[in-house]
Amino acid sequence: MTNAPDFFDLFNTRKRGMLGGRYTIGYNHYWIYDNPLKVKQNTELSIYRGIKFINDNLTEVKQPDFAILKSELEIRDLRKTIGSIDWESGDLLKFSVLGYGSNPDAPQFSGQLMGEWISILSF
Repeated sequence: MTNAPDFFDLFNTRKRGMLGGRYTIGYNHYWIYDNPLKVKQNTELSIYRGIKFINDNLTEVKQPDFAILKSELEIRDLRKTIGSIDWESGDLLKFSVLGYGSNPDAPQFSGQLMGEWISILSF
């Protein structure tokens, strides 16, 4: 898919979207799906080609061709009572690994690790 439209393309004052092409392939896998415990892994590879600007950013992108590989592990153990709107107790953990690659002629790489923990307690 290349530059799929989204909500903000219709109802925002932006003058332009991303100039260039984005090609993405991804996969979701549930390691555990036993309510309320869910362990899900999401892996995605995105390749960007010929990027000039990203949204309304006035600064031109210096590297028009790059790739991003992302893998995220989400552990969700959240509970709520019947008829409630929001979560009432439990934990949500997210771990992400990102890899960036650019400049196909002389490859350059970078990486990033992130973690997030949200704990919900109700009294």
